[in-house]
Amino acid sequence: MIVSLIAAMDRHGMIGRRVGGLPWDLPKEKEHFRSYTDRKWMLVGRRTYEEMIGWFGERTPVVLTSQANYDLAENVVGTVEEAIEKARLAGAAELVVAGGAATYEMALPLIDRLVLTFVEINSEGDVAFPDWDESAWEEKSREKVVKSDVNGAAFEIVVWERLPSTQ
Repeated sequence: MIVSLIAAMDRHGMIGRRVGGLPWDLPKEKEHFRSYTDRKWMLVGRRTYEEMIGWFGERTPVVLTSQANYDLAENVVGTVEEAIEKARLAGAAELVVAGGAATYEMALPLIDRLVLTFVEINSEGDVAFPDWDESAWEEKSREKVVKSDVNGAAFEIVVWERLPSTQ
């Protein structure tokens, strides 16, 4: 099973706002996120899950929380390792870590693939993507999307695979 991480960030590594979610509205980037996560298991933190309730559709959410009696979701875990095992036992081909920042930070050492979108703006975000060592990864693809009437900013989607000796 592959464990991947998907995130979008601005020039300064900001991925969101503590109140109000994403600091941009990019339809093509949303389309990419929806397409990549379609029919996959998704690991999200509790607050991210609550912001996304009603959105998951054909995706299987797994909620990471320290709240022992959290009952708003079917699949609740206390650790990233537990989420990986739950998805593996269910026969999932891929578990996609989809936020927020604390979940990303806990999951980074266990990830096989990074799918990162770099948005060419300076946002008013106040939540940053955690530090990561790019030298531990091999770039597999890069797609540029230009600024347009539909997308108010240009961005790049870059996919990395972890180098075998770094996990």
